[in-house]
Amino acid sequence: MKEHPENELITRRYLRHQPRLAREALERLLEEDQPDPDSAVQIHDQEEEQVERRIGLGEQRMLAVVAALKEAGAARVLDLGCGAGRLLQGLLKDGSFQRIVGVDVSWAALERAARRLRLQEMSPKLRERI
Repeated sequence: MKEHPENELITRRYLRHQPRLAREALERLLEEDQPDPDSAVQIHDQEEEQVERRIGLGEQRMLAVVAALKEAGAARVLDLGCGAGRLLQGLLKDGSFQRIVGVDVSWAALERAARRLRLQEMSPKLRERI
């Protein structure tokens, strides 16, 4: 409403028999027009927190491995001892790997990896890669 060119006229006509309410309404409209500096600072702080979010050591390692494999030009990757499948998930997100295989001796770890990767919900084309 604050952008409407006739907001003052509309407010006064709508509340013509109650001038006190019309004044209050117009004051509120004027307050809305002025940006709240505190809210702008809060929004900026939240955006900064997102950018400066700490990356855990495990995630740093995974990103380093993916980067090294890409740099080496690997098209197929075998992850021995894949555990819960974090590296497999990172490799799958990157489209440059044609074939990704994860192996682990623990059946429970393989089940966790399947849940993490959502193998049951995965598209057939994506499932061919893993």
